[in-house]
Order: sequence, then structure tokens, then C-alpha cells
Amino acid sequence: MRAASEITELPARITRQHGITPTQFNILRILRGSPAGLSCSEISARMVARDSDVTRLLDRLVRSGLAVRIASHHDRRVVQGQITPAGEELCDRLNPVLEELHRKQFERFGEQNTQQLITLLEQLRTAIKEPHDAQ
Repeated sequence: MRAASEITELPARITRQHGITPTQFNILRILRGSPAGLSCSEISARMVARDSDVTRLLDRLVRSGLAVRIASHHDRRVVQGQITPAGEELCDRLNPVLEELHRKQFERFGEQNTQQLITLLEQLRTAIKEPHDAQ
């Protein structure tokens, strides 16, 4: 938990300097990958860190002019989020900064150790998701 906190602290500070949270930035990146827009449930399924209140997060992005809400073409009851040009521009500015930060954070490990860490973290995620024995 401590390592996760330290890894995410600086990226969070960087996104906050641009008026958004890391979770909101995650939503912008998801929307950028789906130019036609996505429903809140689709956004939630694709998020790095799950958040039960995607609607609220999307509303904040809309108020900031980084996203818009549009009616679904398939079902008028469904509202989708869509990134705006301002949201795309923010992604263009933040992506290289955050990629460089992450590269610097992990460059000391080298490729082999980084791949081993990824494998171990994936195994941990799988173990956490599996039902635990009651023994």
C-alpha cells in the first residue's frame, strides 16, 4: 500500500495542477479511445481504479469543458460521455509528462525486473479476485 501511494503521489499532483484528479484523467483517456462516446457503465468497466460514481466524475469533466454528454443513438435512455477538443488537448499535454515520469520511476529496474514485477502484480490481482477458501 505504501509503494502504491508513493508511485501515484506525483502523478496525482501533476493532474491536480491541471484542475483534474487522476481518476478524471483516466476517464478522459478512456473517452479519447472511443470518439463516438461511452456510457458510464462502459467507462467504469475500462477504468484502472474502479469508481462507483462515474456519473459524478463525468459531470465534473462536463462542467470543466473537457467532456460532453450526448444521447445514445441506440437507446435514448442512455447518455454517453464524449471527450471535447479541450479534453483532447489536455491529454496531449499530460500524456508525455506522465509517461516520462513513469519511465523515470521504473528505469532503475531494467526491462527484466520490470517484466517480472508486472507478472507478479498480475498474479496478485488474480489471487485477490479469486474466492478465498474458508479453511
